[in-house]
Amino acid sequence: MTSIRKAKKLGIYKPKKVDAVLYRDVMKQVGETNKRLRQLQNKGEFNTWASKKLFNRLDDKNLSILKYNRGNRSKKRKDYYYTIKLNKNLTNTNLLDIQKSTRQFLVSKTSTLKGIEDVKRRTIKSIKDTLNEKDGKKVTQEDAEFYYDLLDNKDFDSFVDKIGASSMWNLVDTSINKKDSEENWINRLEMYAMTMNDTQMRTRAENLYKKYIKPKVKKTG
Repeated sequence: MTSIRKAKKLGIYKPKKVDAVLYRDVMKQVGETNKRLRQLQNKGEFNTWASKKLFNRLDDKNLSILKYNRGNRSKKRKDYYYTIKLNKNLTNTNLLDIQKSTRQFLVSKTSTLKGIEDVKRRTIKSIKDTLNEKDGKKVTQEDAEFYYDLLDNKDFDSFVDKIGASSMWNLVDTSINKKDSEENWINRLEMYAMTMNDTQMRTRAENLYKKYIKPKVKKTG
């Protein structure tokens, strides 16, 4: 039996036709997915929670079906969002991958604005409870929302992957309360869980300090 690679070299490869019923079902599912993505975009939630997972799954498959769209209100990059546009080179296997990914998105609670708000509310409550356990401190709603916003930061996520969100929230909280300098903040990270010999991780730590810790230190200093 001739392999697909060899058949392509010989010019005798004939790809299987795409299943028409499958294609139609995927098109319908993609349409519903795009509708929800537009709804999320209108509220600035297009690249968070379930949608972020969807984009990552489709990127991993190298399908080249994510299309940037411009928001109605601004031409700034941050107002761009993704929709899915099927191309002509997709195979049945590709379509099944898209079908699975979009189905996972559509059944996810955080594919809707109501679901996102519910998860956000519960997450902020969890942050308050977690930080309140430390030294019996009273954490305000404003503080909890500040720590919630950290979850959208890629630099913060890189540390969360190593030591967990609760540990990172506590480290940031301690650093702000101690009015750390940038070097003290980095030393605190080193003492707790990791070394900063990795240039990339050190840069991430510096970015976090400049964006989140330094402004708070100045305000309370």
